[in-house]
Amino acid sequence: MQRHLKTEAVVLKRKYLLNRDAFITLFTQEEGKITATAKGVRSMVSRRISSLMTGNLIRVVLYRRLDHYYLQSAEVTSLFSQIKKDTHLQKELYFFLYILDQLLPERAREDVVYTLLKKFLIELSKNNFSRVRTAYYCNKLLELFGYSSQSESISEVVQRIEEITGKKIPPFII
Repeated sequence: MQRHLKTEAVVLKRKYLLNRDAFITLFTQEEGKITATAKGVRSMVSRRISSLMTGNLIRVVLYRRLDHYYLQSAEVTSLFSQIKKDTHLQKELYFFLYILDQLLPERAREDVVYTLLKKFLIELSKNNFSRVRTAYYCNKLLELFGYSSQSESISEVVQRIEEITGKKIPPFII
């Protein structure tokens, strides 16, 4: 078993803990979706906090101990700053990442899904993006996970995903 993992990843979400640590959910090229602990990331001198923003494409070095990953280093590959400047694009980003996080199994390599996510991020960053495109990417995602998808509108996609996951999508994400 390899103790260190150097890989490219997209930050799906992060959750701050009471101390200076955080849990970071990453979608990596090699391992699929993994959660890593980022020790001391919330301290005033941490340089890693900015690279761990949701939606960033990063290069990470992870250390594995007792079947859990710990973040050693993170370097930004792309901030997708065009997305972060526009609240409409941010909403599309967070919606897609939320759905992806709900559907992805832990530690299952998903090369085609990873490629789809990168295409989504690149197209979204080009700034002429609509809900119709988000619905298209969500439908592709459902097809890749083996769910038949005949949804056309974003509301039908939301309803379908809520049926699959058994969870309501938070209204602030839709």
